[in-house]
Amino acid sequence: MSVSTIYSPVSATGNGEITNFSFNWQFQSVQEVKVYVDDVLQVLNQDYTLVYPDNRKYGTVVFTVAPSDGVSVVIKRETA
Repeated sequence: MSVSTIYSPVSATGNGEITNFSFNWQFQSVQEVKVYVDDVLQVLNQDYTLVYPDNRKYGTVVFTVAPSDGVSVVIKRETA
């Protein structure tokens, strides 16, 4: 599967309530999706889960605990 060249990281701000953050770019494996809260890399299946369709054209990061009010949330695609 080729990955689309249209890509922009998602930047958001936590509010202490929202746990779901969506992105709309394609990825080949879940290891390519990196999630940072205040520049700290989060751990898949510990800090968050990743929900996506079989074709991996978009996804949603679902945090175990909502990021605190005012913290930076960044979702990136990091390929080899």
